[in-house]
Amino acid sequence: MKRTHLLALGGFVCAWLTLSVPAEASDASAWAPSTEAIRFNLELMRSDDLLVAGERLRALPAVHRFYEQRNFNAAWISAGRAKPQAAELVAAIQDAAADGLQPADYHVAPLQRLLARESLDTPEQEAELDLLLTDGFLTLASHLQRGRLDPTALDQDWTLPRRSGDPLTELTAALRDGDVAAHLRSLAPRHPGYERLKAALATYRELARGEPWPRVPDGPILRLDDLDPRVPVLRARLAAEFGATPEPLLAEHYDWPLVEQVRTFQRRHGLADDGAVGPDTLAALNVTAAERVRQILVNLERWRWLPDSLGERHIRVNVADFSMELVDGGELVMRKRVIVGKSMQRTPVFSGRLSYLVLNPSWEVPAEIAGKEILPLIQKDPKYLEKHDMQVLQGWGATERLIDPASVNWSQVSATNFPYRLRQRPGALNPLGRVKFMFPNQYAVYMHDTSARGLFARSKRAFSHGCIRVEDPLELAEWLLRNGGYKSGDRLIKTVLASGDEQVVTLSRAVPVHLLYWTAWVDDDGVIQFRHDLYGRDQRAELALLEQSAPGSEDS
Repeated sequence: MKRTHLLALGGFVCAWLTLSVPAEASDASAWAPSTEAIRFNLELMRSDDLLVAGERLRALPAVHRFYEQRNFNAAWISAGRAKPQAAELVAAIQDAAADGLQPADYHVAPLQRLLARESLDTPEQEAELDLLLTDGFLTLASHLQRGRLDPTALDQDWTLPRRSGDPLTELTAALRDGDVAAHLRSLAPRHPGYERLKAALATYRELARGEPWPRVPDGPILRLDDLDPRVPVLRARLAAEFGATPEPLLAEHYDWPLVEQVRTFQRRHGLADDGAVGPDTLAALNVTAAERVRQILVNLERWRWLPDSLGERHIRVNVADFSMELVDGGELVMRKRVIVGKSMQRTPVFSGRLSYLVLNPSWEVPAEIAGKEILPLIQKDPKYLEKHDMQVLQGWGATERLIDPASVNWSQVSATNFPYRLRQRPGALNPLGRVKFMFPNQYAVYMHDTSARGLFARSKRAFSHGCIRVEDPLELAEWLLRNGGYKSGDRLIKTVLASGDEQVVTLSRAVPVHLLYWTAWVDDDGVIQFRHDLYGRDQRAELALLEQSAPGSEDS
């Protein structure tokens, strides 16, 4: 049977009166009856399903270590009363809602009830309060430092390094310094983007508490000067989120001011800003304010998964936004469109170090692509390899040898029995284009140019096998060489490209590269941005957050 409160056994209580009191407890307050109440219940928790004031302790191993270090003496109680730090912690727990965290996860309701008492009448009440405060601090500290979820448990392609930290050390320091709230605030991500997204959360929570946004009905694409009964609904929907536009002479007229507001909406959602309300724009319009709140919560959680610093100079790719940004000295110096992996060949999330470029790269065709995609084309057209300037090879290094494609009976080769390697020579047909940017990693993913540059005009750009194709890659290459030990990097690039020969160029200073996944953020101009959940990662994270929330949590 589950125990729902701290146990007070008659003989146990009597035993307190006969125990010898330690003269002094190292690094802890003087011995009190609550000491044995804390010890007794922590020992029970090692093997029993025990609740404290109806609450389950979430950081039980750390709670055990904390009290063992202080000989089980109370940390938050003195002379039968809570210390001022207890009320300070409860206030910080309430403030955690602003970070997208759930105060109920940190025992806010029972803590408020216990603190509302003028005094704590029994050792059991003292132990309850002390244990809940300790567990609340440790759990909140862990969530602020590293997030509520383990991203690698949600997605095997998510391997970004996370922040390190020890909540137990933070608790000890907070109690020593007497400033609990300041210690907790210092554990949250320090990125300006995190603070901006917190402000957006407050805004969208307020919107979600208001009247539901009007839902724009399905229908034909709306274009400038159309007359349509859905126009008043569209106007009301945009006004609910962004404010009203001037009323038209005809209520159903899709006029220019409304078109401009739709274009602004489209830019905020990564859509083609043509002002036409088609299926993609309609779908984004009909996302509710409550859904946007949950989207912001997921992305705040992602901030807590990041390391403290991405690097003074770094490249970051937002896979969900199909964009790449180059940052130097904290300033954005370059932004480019990119193409990322298809839904079935997703671009992973990880960090690497860009250490060298390859100019005029050849393409070593991955075995899976060679067998599943190119082999059927070879079997259909014997001249396919010649037309695409591809070599057939066997072996590696010193044992590598060229194979005459005409000597192979391709009809007898299959995707599961493909004993060859395919390599495409540098040139106009090569899908890697003129340059590739290498940051060695377990996924064999890198950034590169492309021969299919027309795809950059699309608003949705998930076309690759996982690598990142970069718009205007030579501009990025020149910047990297100029700032990586090559004063005449542009001249070097032109010379090598003109030669047609493959050449590796090593940077004197490697640049961190972070492949990220943001579907909600606030840009440097203070504008909230939302993106479609390309790989369904939001959905999985949202479900996991809901499953971990305590009953009655806000937004759950």
